[in-house]
Amino acid sequence: MPTAAAGRLTGAERLALAAILAYAAYGVVTAVSGFATDSDSARIWLRPMTLLDGVYTPSRTTGFPLYEVLVVGLRGLGAGLTAVNLVTLGIGLGAFAVLWRGLPAGRPRAFAILILAMTPAVFVNASALMETNLALLLAAAYLLAMFRDRLGGAPRPAPSPLAPLPLLLGLALVLTRIDSAILVVAASGARLAITGDRRFLLHLAAVGLGAFAVYAALHGGIGFLVQPGQHLIDDPLPRKLAKAAVGGFAALWTAGAAALAVVLLALPRMGRDWQVLLGIATLLYAARYLMLSDEVEYLNGWLLLVALAAAVHARRAEARLALPVAALGLAVSVSLFVRTDPLADGYALRPQLTAPAWLQEARRRAELHRGTDPAFWEAARALTGLGVAPPIVSTELTGPARREIAVFRNGAYKFLSARWSVDLEARERVVLCDAHLRQTRGWRQLRALHARTLLGNPARLSGTRCTELAPPFTTDRFAETARGFFR
Repeated sequence: MPTAAAGRLTGAERLALAAILAYAAYGVVTAVSGFATDSDSARIWLRPMTLLDGVYTPSRTTGFPLYEVLVVGLRGLGAGLTAVNLVTLGIGLGAFAVLWRGLPAGRPRAFAILILAMTPAVFVNASALMETNLALLLAAAYLLAMFRDRLGGAPRPAPSPLAPLPLLLGLALVLTRIDSAILVVAASGARLAITGDRRFLLHLAAVGLGAFAVYAALHGGIGFLVQPGQHLIDDPLPRKLAKAAVGGFAALWTAGAAALAVVLLALPRMGRDWQVLLGIATLLYAARYLMLSDEVEYLNGWLLLVALAAAVHARRAEARLALPVAALGLAVSVSLFVRTDPLADGYALRPQLTAPAWLQEARRRAELHRGTDPAFWEAARALTGLGVAPPIVSTELTGPARREIAVFRNGAYKFLSARWSVDLEARERVVLCDAHLRQTRGWRQLRALHARTLLGNPARLSGTRCTELAPPFTTDRFAETARGFFR
């Protein structure tokens, strides 16, 4: 493997630095566009602010405490949305810095950074107000700490099972994303398989019990353990498999697929440690994604692990073939499906090439930012007859204390599911509007974007039809009215 002389960089390392600069530039440009296109971004901004009153309200499900505390702390100091976005960008750059310092010089660190920087789920979230970057930073630091002696390059001592740094990093990781416990389980299991040192079980227990204690304290009990199950979608197994396959393909795209191909080629020559680590993590992430495949970012921890394994074990020829394939994803994306029925979560297969993910995401984010215009909200209140007010969290507009809601064409299907029925029944007024409010999904689920939206062209508000539902707001009543209205 060619390496740089002291103070000099290889060609691959220069490419890696260029990729980091592109990531930073994209993050700065999109930071001024407010919330990320994922509706969870606005929830993180709004809900955990009760921490200032001593009450923890998770942004969703079990919560993402470490990042939520960071956001609340920054807001408490007077930071605005753009400032918090830029801090999030700094965290993402910190993840690349950890990889640069932690991996051997030359091809390994360059390959890992290039693969991650060219992965859409990493690149487009450069300044997204989400826990994604913090989870990536902590996962990279944790895995490098746990496998520092298995990265190649200069010999390094093996980690102690109860060393404070890996323990703290593992705990912080799980407190950022609870499903990141998969990486802690996989890393502990792999180290146990290599060394036979049962103290790695104590490492796993310490991280697990510590995270459990914090989550239980924040939630006032162990009810948080059942919350994720309440958000599962009750789909038949074939549909779950199909959705997971589509989401997995979108998460991998060309960069992840190239890294995975390198890993599969290198698997026979890998040590048992990496084989066990990849095996445990792959099985657990597959099960987790099969249960709920709403977001491609759910697989970021596994993609990081694949990128690390590929970087450590790639031969020169493999890396040279993989990187051009990875780069293709920067130029183009695909759309496979279009929605055919606003009241069914179903799609018709119509493959076509589309703009690359980073461009789609920048356009969607700029469109969503138009929802901060007071003139838009004045027109929206006149249209719906409701006291709707910002921010736009999802594909609906809501009024004071979320007692009123305007449901638009591209979000109507959600309210026919058991998952959303409780949300519907809690409303005091419900209005249906026959228009697409904002762009949704796109490259993340390989679904075609809507040609026209209200946020893309606010002038269309004046020509949109709306109708108010009569109570009670049950799923059956909603379906009966919506089927006639969205004909």
